[in-house]
Amino acid sequence: MLFESAPKPNGGSPPGVRVTAREERVDDTTLERALASAWYWPEAREQIAKHGGVLEVALAAEVGSPIERALALTKAVSALAAKPGCLAVLWDATTLVHEPAQWIAQTEDASEDDLPLFLWLAFEGTETTDGSRSLRTRGARDFGTNEVEVAGSKRDGEEVLETVCDVALYVMTSPVPLEDGDQVEVTRGKVRVRVEPSLRNDGSRAYRLRLP
Repeated sequence: MLFESAPKPNGGSPPGVRVTAREERVDDTTLERALASAWYWPEAREQIAKHGGVLEVALAAEVGSPIERALALTKAVSALAAKPGCLAVLWDATTLVHEPAQWIAQTEDASEDDLPLFLWLAFEGTETTDGSRSLRTRGARDFGTNEVEVAGSKRDGEEVLETVCDVALYVMTSPVPLEDGDQVEVTRGKVRVRVEPSLRNDGSRAYRLRLP
């Protein structure tokens, strides 16, 4: 979490977490990576430039499922994001930055049945001159599953994002991993999933959705 200056530990920490305040700035490489993906927050650069302190938040004990741990940490961060001087929330798993007010708003109703997906995952997309769209998640691996990807789809951007979100929610919460060729029920019907090398070319496998 980024603050104008490191906040004093008034009022203690939320239960179940360790909080460390540091009077320092986040390194420029991390910040630039975060800002490059912050298309949803136009004022991000201006706000982050003001920070001079950080508040590191971690769970006191690694108990529960990945979803349970992420929810606990997300709610603890939400409580701290209301502190005066909070400029941004930096989620380590994706190196994404979020506006504190938006973080709080998306956390209010968060539960295992209503995951705050856009706080936890990055959605990295490209579009070619012929209108083909590709999209991939970043952060799903922290929940013990493959990332979800679409390559060269001619569908509209809203449908591509919606379908990727549907499948990401499924694989993050399902106890049974998808097999190559499985079909998943999504908002607009069904989509076939292949298990293939990731578009990142990093040696990992990904769930590639067939959206021609």
